[in-house]
Amino acid sequence: MKLNCSLRKIATSLLAAGAVLFSQTLSATTTETNLQKSFAVHPGGKLIVEADFGPIEITTADRPEVAITIKRSVSGASAARAQEIFADHEITGDQDGDTIVVRAKSKEKSPRWFRGGQNYQVQYAISVPKQFNLDLRTAAGAINCQDIEGAVKARSSGGNLKFAAVKGPLDASTSAGSINLVSASGPVSVKTSGGSLRLGDLGADTTAVTSAGSISVASAKGKLSAKTSGGSLDLGELAAPAEVETAAGSIHVRSSRAPLSARTSGGSIKIEDAQDTVVAHTSAGGVSAAFSGAPHDDCSLTTSGGSIEVKVADNLGFDVQAKTSGGRVSTDIPVATTVVGEHKAEALRGKLNGGGKALLLRTSAGNINIRRNGS
Repeated sequence: MKLNCSLRKIATSLLAAGAVLFSQTLSATTTETNLQKSFAVHPGGKLIVEADFGPIEITTADRPEVAITIKRSVSGASAARAQEIFADHEITGDQDGDTIVVRAKSKEKSPRWFRGGQNYQVQYAISVPKQFNLDLRTAAGAINCQDIEGAVKARSSGGNLKFAAVKGPLDASTSAGSINLVSASGPVSVKTSGGSLRLGDLGADTTAVTSAGSISVASAKGKLSAKTSGGSLDLGELAAPAEVETAAGSIHVRSSRAPLSARTSGGSIKIEDAQDTVVAHTSAGGVSAAFSGAPHDDCSLTTSGGSIEVKVADNLGFDVQAKTSGGRVSTDIPVATTVVGEHKAEALRGKLNGGGKALLLRTSAGNINIRRNGS
């Protein structure tokens, strides 16, 4: 009898515990709600988004309206607590002519949205006319934008930025994330404190800066300034003057049709086709350049630790000044030299193909080779 009584007590306790657990599970589900609003506008208007956190997604449509959908969800909290969080996060949408302003911020100075296992998420999905200007800001989240015809400004304190074709100027920055751009017809300024920059076809002057990451550019029709504190540079066709620099990484340029300045503190420099002035320096690595066009000014290729290879088209002339402190200088193109005293294998000075602009070649440890372009 006592044994049966004990078993009944244990069973009752287990059922009670299960009921409590089931009740807690029901009270801590995910609660979702959407906010939707649309505004009638004319093409050429402006969208301003100022969000304290959350990703922003911009799409375009052939409709004269701005359609806003804001997706919100709370997990790890009861439905009642979720409604309190939704109420605390104030989101407004206002219109002034063709300017739409969306703002989101907490009513409390220190919101408790992420305490005790709670997790609050918000996403902004906004459709605008194809011809529209954008000013987007989020303190924490990614920003994605489809093809747009207008001026674009984007800021994030922590998230990736991605843009399709921008027919207009672009000013974008993130404190932690990468930036991708398919193309832009106007001036471009992109900056990240920690991530890579991947840029496509650039139609105007461009400034690209990253504190830690690589930079790639498919083509640039305007002036290019690209600088990274730690990463490689991969550059395609450069039609205008360019200044590129990295503190630790290699530099690769496929084509340069205007003056080029390339500097790295640790890595190689390779210029496949140079049609104008080149000034290239690396503190540790090799340097190579193939000249197919006559430069408008003197050129120099220097390295503190590596070899130098120069290829020159048959119709180009240079006044060559080559010297190495730890190697040999060789050429398969005749150079008219004037030797005073004994000829030294580590130096060469003279006129190549009749002479022209100065070509200064210097290395502290490596060989210097001068070859015909195409060989």
